[in-house]
Amino acid sequence: MNASYVLNERFKVIPNTNEIVYLEDKTTTKVEPRIMRLLCLLLAKPNELIERKSIIKEIWENYGGADESLTQAISHLRKILDTDSTDQNISLIETITKKGYRMNATVNMDDPQNRLAKKHKDHILALYIVIALLLLTILYLLSPLNDPTETPAPNIGTFDTPHRPLITAV
Repeated sequence: MNASYVLNERFKVIPNTNEIVYLEDKTTTKVEPRIMRLLCLLLAKPNELIERKSIIKEIWENYGGADESLTQAISHLRKILDTDSTDQNISLIETITKKGYRMNATVNMDDPQNRLAKKHKDHILALYIVIALLLLTILYLLSPLNDPTETPAPNIGTFDTPHRPLITAV
């Protein structure tokens, strides 16, 4: 797993190093590899029920004491992920009684290659805009409407001769 996850724009989950980073203050928490695998399993299917049996099979490989270990792992993850929850009744990891768990979160991939590609696209777009503006400026300067040698047409309502009084003295 090279990619990391961003969870509710609050946490960055980095599977390669088993780290969860709280983005607000950059606090980093290391977790056991098994707990990270559990978290990644939940993050891979946000807002979907993942059955306890399948988690135990996948993460604990049907180990006899896995049921209690799973409960403890979920509790540990909740302590990390629900640190600033204002409503204690809402948890990112929801227990579906006698069935399993659901990750109630918005999950985005935080792939460095994708970030680099997006940054590259932004730079190319900015370059195109600058080139377009330069071309428009050059076209404007070269257009016949902007010929400095051409004498301007007289404005309507102005006279080239001085004003004469309408009544002349006799």
